[in-house]
Amino acid sequence: MAQRVVIVGAGIIGAALASRLADAAAAVTVVEAEQPGSGTSGSSLAWVNSNGKPPRAYHDLNRAGIQAWRELADQLGGEWFQQTGSLHWAAPGEEATLAEHVAMLQGWDYPARVITPDEARRLEPELAIPPEVREVAYFPEEGYLLTRPAIAALLQFATERGVKLVTGDAVAELLTAGERVRGVRLASGAEIVAETVALCAGWRTPSLAAPLGFDVPLVPVEAPGSLAPCVVAWSEPASVRVSRYVSPPDLDIRPAEGGRLMFEAGDIDEATDMSTDVAQQEVFARTMLERARRYLPGLAGTGLAEQKVCIRPLPADGYSIVGRPTGVEGCYLIVTHSGVTLAAHLAALASAEILTGREEPTLAPFRMQRFAAGAGSAGEAPRGQV
Repeated sequence: MAQRVVIVGAGIIGAALASRLADAAAAVTVVEAEQPGSGTSGSSLAWVNSNGKPPRAYHDLNRAGIQAWRELADQLGGEWFQQTGSLHWAAPGEEATLAEHVAMLQGWDYPARVITPDEARRLEPELAIPPEVREVAYFPEEGYLLTRPAIAALLQFATERGVKLVTGDAVAELLTAGERVRGVRLASGAEIVAETVALCAGWRTPSLAAPLGFDVPLVPVEAPGSLAPCVVAWSEPASVRVSRYVSPPDLDIRPAEGGRLMFEAGDIDEATDMSTDVAQQEVFARTMLERARRYLPGLAGTGLAEQKVCIRPLPADGYSIVGRPTGVEGCYLIVTHSGVTLAAHLAALASAEILTGREEPTLAPFRMQRFAAGAGSAGEAPRGQV
């Protein structure tokens, strides 16, 4: 009999796990309170990278994540994974720091090099690089994910292989028998029994896990000044074209569906929390568009389409949490800030652990048990890596 698995959450992590388990012929049900990709994944800047993710074990995990997306995109087809590279330049006075960063990544055999502004403009002809910039960092292996098409492709692959998808019906309760999770009860009252319940609900995971008696240590979402919320914005369809992820010092830009561009900015992230109202979100979005017009003059006359608060799941020490919690059978967790980069790879490793019961050594540094020793504290949230 096929092992029964319930996946809670149909963001990029849940959809990727469903596709991996379907490939292994498990009996899988994915439960999503709203619609697939309607949460954090659908509003992520979705930079696929291993750029500035020390220590080496975490860097290597993210590097494997890039390779996993390349392989999975080839398998499923579609243009939702764009491995076109990324371009970055430093603020005045910080050029040496960027050069040192490139050199460190080169020492880790990560594709990275410094190019001239003219070379960068040959890659992106419509990009206006400020005249004071003398060097641009180029990372050719990186890219971005169009998350909603990616989630749709993963779930189509999964459902064609028998995975059941339940949408618009939230998990109200994890069903237990003693110290074992045995399934879920939905808001509709329906019950789904399973040998494993995989919690892939992002920042909502702690509230699901709390009744089981363990804490999932994430940066608090509601706290004033929390790093978890950020504002992202989309332009209207634009005539200007960029094919790469572009990161000047005060902005991140990438192409989005329908000819639009998507923006995020680190200083605006820092000024955002859950109390940021719609009016202030609009101010932030206009600021990002104004900055984008400096680097892409062809955006003159193009307006904003929308903006929203994206709530990022941030483990307290910055690193992924993957595996089974101590003392609770039948439960599995995947919570990570770099979810877009890592989803395909973590899903493959987690699928193997769920179905075989054997632990994957690669995941040893990322177990939740590390917090029992009081490790870690919240650090700065990197931009665009949800």
